[in-house]
Amino acid sequence: MADMEKQYNWKDVESRVYKAWEESGYFSPENSTSGEGSGQFSTIMPPPNANGRLHAGHALDMTLKDILTRYWRLKGKRALFLPGADHAGFETQVVYEKQLEKEGKSRMEMDRESLYKGMYEFTLENKQYMEDDVRALGASCDWSREKFTLDNDIIEKVRLSFVKLYEDGLVYRANRIVNWCTKHQTSLSDVETESEEREDMLYYIEYGPFTIATVRPETIFADVAIAVHPNDARYSEHVGKTVTVKTPIGEQELQVIADDYVDPEFGTGALKITPAHDGNDFEIGKRHNLPMPETINAYGKLTERAGKYAGMNIAQAREAVVADLESMGLLKKKEAYKHVVPFCYKCSRVIEPRIMDQWFVKMESFAKKALEALDSKKIDFLPGNMEKIFRYWMENTIDWNISRQIVWGIKIPVWYGEDGAIHLPKRQKFLLARHGESEANRDKVMGAQNDVALTDTGKEQALELAKSLKSAGISKIVHSPLSRSKESAQIIASELGVSDIEEWSDIAEVNAGEFAGKPIEGKNVLEAALESKDGEKLADLTKRAQAVIERMRAVDTEGTVLVVGHRSFTSVLMSVWAGRNEKYYTADRRRFTFENATYKELEVLIAPKGEGLTEETDVFDTWFSSGQWPYLALGYPDSSDFKTYYPTDVMETGADLIFKWVPRMVFMSAYFTGTEPFKTVYFHGMINDAKGQKMSKSKGNVLSPIELVDEFGADALRMSLVIGNPAGANMALSKDKVKAYRNFTTKIWNAARFVSMNWDESLDVWNASLSAEQQSLFDEFSAAKKSIEDHIQNFRLHLAGEELYHYFWHTFADKVIESQKAAMMGEDSAQKASALKLLGTLLKEQLILLHPFMPFVTEELYQNLPFADKKEFLMIESL
Repeated sequence: MADMEKQYNWKDVESRVYKAWEESGYFSPENSTSGEGSGQFSTIMPPPNANGRLHAGHALDMTLKDILTRYWRLKGKRALFLPGADHAGFETQVVYEKQLEKEGKSRMEMDRESLYKGMYEFTLENKQYMEDDVRALGASCDWSREKFTLDNDIIEKVRLSFVKLYEDGLVYRANRIVNWCTKHQTSLSDVETESEEREDMLYYIEYGPFTIATVRPETIFADVAIAVHPNDARYSEHVGKTVTVKTPIGEQELQVIADDYVDPEFGTGALKITPAHDGNDFEIGKRHNLPMPETINAYGKLTERAGKYAGMNIAQAREAVVADLESMGLLKKKEAYKHVVPFCYKCSRVIEPRIMDQWFVKMESFAKKALEALDSKKIDFLPGNMEKIFRYWMENTIDWNISRQIVWGIKIPVWYGEDGAIHLPKRQKFLLARHGESEANRDKVMGAQNDVALTDTGKEQALELAKSLKSAGISKIVHSPLSRSKESAQIIASELGVSDIEEWSDIAEVNAGEFAGKPIEGKNVLEAALESKDGEKLADLTKRAQAVIERMRAVDTEGTVLVVGHRSFTSVLMSVWAGRNEKYYTADRRRFTFENATYKELEVLIAPKGEGLTEETDVFDTWFSSGQWPYLALGYPDSSDFKTYYPTDVMETGADLIFKWVPRMVFMSAYFTGTEPFKTVYFHGMINDAKGQKMSKSKGNVLSPIELVDEFGADALRMSLVIGNPAGANMALSKDKVKAYRNFTTKIWNAARFVSMNWDESLDVWNASLSAEQQSLFDEFSAAKKSIEDHIQNFRLHLAGEELYHYFWHTFADKVIESQKAAMMGEDSAQKASALKLLGTLLKEQLILLHPFMPFVTEELYQNLPFADKKEFLMIESL
């Protein structure tokens, strides 16, 4: 390969190579097994938020997962890296609101449908950018399986899971105090709030016979009691009595209660109790059956209950109330006070506790399931110290608020009657069946929309299907207008005694146009239609499938509905239901296909019927859907993917998700599937700047992974993210580090180019014999290879990358090549052949071993070097 470019130009290589990989179909595990290994490897992308470009943490995540996927693919396993995207409810709505603000608009001025539509379009556009970024990083995802948390099937299964949890008594609605963001107008769970120590003023106020200390004097108008410790002798004479206290808007009567929560050492040992505006006070209020009036509204302003302060925001009211208390002689003193304050993680406003009707998940039994998985060692945590953090959160859990007062997300499937009664949707089960064998099937021609009849075999198949469905509770049968579908439906209806039979014209087979009635010749109806000039096109098929889905949602019948249709259209219907891009319909057809007179299950929720019902407007907390991601993304409960690839092998994610996402995946998976969602959790730390500081736009120190790819190449970025970065550790990323591995990419290219330039096609290189010295050099590599693979298999990817780097640069390039130069340049053809065999063999083996870490440069070299027994792509070689 003497014409090999002098320099490696990643900009010319990476997009071209990735396109070739993707078009080859080898990202799909069914197509790519090639080695001596067996079994499968699976990992699921922690779905990046579909509202923007990837950041450095995402790049690390994609890189680590792809290294493992590519490695196990080379080892011969069916390796699935399943891509996905998260609608990221609250976060995306916040991002979209900022865009609206720039346009001079407010979500508060928009109707729900318009706001949702705008966010959907915004998200899909940004989702495409995010997916392009994933491709640029070289992630070998099976894009034909890509999932989105707002796909039809995911939405339906998330809603079904809520219904099941409700029926099992594990979710409930209650009027409880929650974390409220006054800017974004929604409640937040504890894991969506952040806390920091802040210094406020502690005010000592004369309160009848007491002096109380508070940081929130503006809430005194919602006080209902004064609490003291039961053993505090200072106040025992007042317990059980009512006292009169003065306020700037008049006197109010307060109960004096005794409660063990009170710390006699804090302040004066007497606490004002405001159940509506403090979580601890709320619990005290419940214990003592106290009233819970509100004096601060949803927008952080004081209500009419505050008299002359009504309409003021919290800061204004605090200043005014303190001034008035001081003028009345009621303010005894004030002092600086440090305490931990919770705030919204998106806008940094202090959280305002509010009492609201919300939906909660009972966490006690779920926490036990998570701890059981930990105690039984079913899941390994890397690094191991993350187990302690996981255990702490599960041993100190509180019920999970899953209600969000936003538009963007999956609606909680509940309706309320005029009397407040809760109404759940009805589960409607569908069986999507294929007709029996038709004359076209028998004759191996395209039936398509031609009206061909059943064969005798087809009639027998329909009868056998009916017998297998006797216990399925079929109450209605739907068929297409085509004879083979109608005949099958009639046979089944007669056998099962079903009288409710209906024809749906829109479930007819795909129109194959000019290919209809022609020999199949390796094509299916869908593929023939797409090739035909006058066949049905994907856009039309999509609309037809969407119309059928809406029709299914409107069905109102008891029992199961059997839909007797056709294979190609049913596969399109399943693809649309699964949210697939039209590009992947034909790939889906392989997975969603089924034989004559067999069926697939589909379950949808039907809105309850009745007068005066009001639909819940709250949507689920994003973690409720993403907590079910590992099994829902694989098609739980009955898909072949779920049966093959679940539980997954590894979940690689950020260390900050140890108490947010990981526990939810563990206990939701344990509850719904009966097993753990993954075997290993690999936590990566934070990617900081070169000085170890957190990257932030305000600091101007953010490094975009895609900009780094453009400047230095994806392979260089991948190596810089892995080497020196053990599990759980924060790492510093700089342009200099990425540049250093760009130099390594150049070193690989130059070494390969040297071997190529000195290759002699006239020699029988691959049958040459190695000398004892050459064999020793090969054995040295074999030992390094064994060590490197051991590191990979035990998730020490940073050490594997480091050893690969040092062997190639300092041993192969600096030592082995130098030792063989004389033989390569000499006149002895046998010695030259032996030298080339050693160098060619070691180069090929190293490219295979380096490939998971540096896929682009290794694939480009593999395609252009004269290796023996080459496969179509390096990515499907054998390791």
